[in-house]
Amino acid sequence: MGNRNTLGHSLLLAAASVLILSAAGCQSTKPVEVPVTVAPPSVEDFASIKGKYLASSPDIRVGRVSEVLASESLARVSDVPLDDFPVTSGLVIVDTNGGQIATAIVDRIDGDSVVIKYADATRELAIGDIALRFIK
Repeated sequence: MGNRNTLGHSLLLAAASVLILSAAGCQSTKPVEVPVTVAPPSVEDFASIKGKYLASSPDIRVGRVSEVLASESLARVSDVPLDDFPVTSGLVIVDTNGGQIATAIVDRIDGDSVVIKYADATRELAIGDIALRFIK
């Protein structure tokens, strides 16, 4: 009799396992969304992109990521008027197509560039990414 209970218990566990595995296999799975990575613009392309942004709004400042320290979420932004990038001011880092990569704040002014601390990045920042700051 002890064998029947053990056998019955084992069959019950096996049946439950098959049901669970079958149910899991029948569920639809969402495909994993992988962000599309757009290469940063070349220096020549950056000049053209900057011109388009400036033509679209006099209240926008456009810079170029010139150095990245990913381990500390820091980046250097060059080619910007330093007076328009005060410490703790916010900005957005975008790719060539205008897709947001990260948000950032100015951490400090360093020479002729600003150092930013970025967050919520969809990918690692790269040299050549575009920094945008709206001043109004």
